[in-house]
Amino acid sequence: MPIPAPELDELRAVSQRWGLGIGDGDLAIFQLLIEGALGSYQHVDAMYDASKPSMPERSSYRPDDADNELGAWYYRCDIQESDSGPLVGKTFAIKDNATVAGIPMMNGSRIVEGYVPWRDATVVTRILEAGGRILGKSSAAGTDPVASLPSARTSARQRPTTLTACARSAGLQATS
Repeated sequence: MPIPAPELDELRAVSQRWGLGIGDGDLAIFQLLIEGALGSYQHVDAMYDASKPSMPERSSYRPDDADNELGAWYYRCDIQESDSGPLVGKTFAIKDNATVAGIPMMNGSRIVEGYVPWRDATVVTRILEAGGRILGKSSAAGTDPVASLPSARTSARQRPTTLTACARSAGLQATS
């Protein structure tokens, strides 16, 4: 969306408000300079719009407490883009401070909550290209300096006390 250049009256009002004492001739020059700069920004925006990646269609969901008893998952998904490579058969949880395109993130803070990235982090791209399968985003500890601040929003994570609890949290069946 283009940003309109200020009118001469608007520039005059700014000059008067701040006591700059800039005359109309100089304000007209500033107006032309601002129009030129805004035109450059619009050109850069148009170049980006023409080349920006499209967000991949990836389904995901926020697990409920019954499916996330240890609070380890922020979002669940199932992404595998290659059937060949050294990571075929390996599953991964991506910590929620790394971007997975199309999957919401919050990095442990309300400030970021709901942001859906357009691109994968480099590590995510490499895992997927090598045949790895991503099962979700693991919750990240609050990024606030004090964990008790209200913006620290991830659920309380608990450490599994047994291998069975760890496997159950990952959605796996533990065998003896």
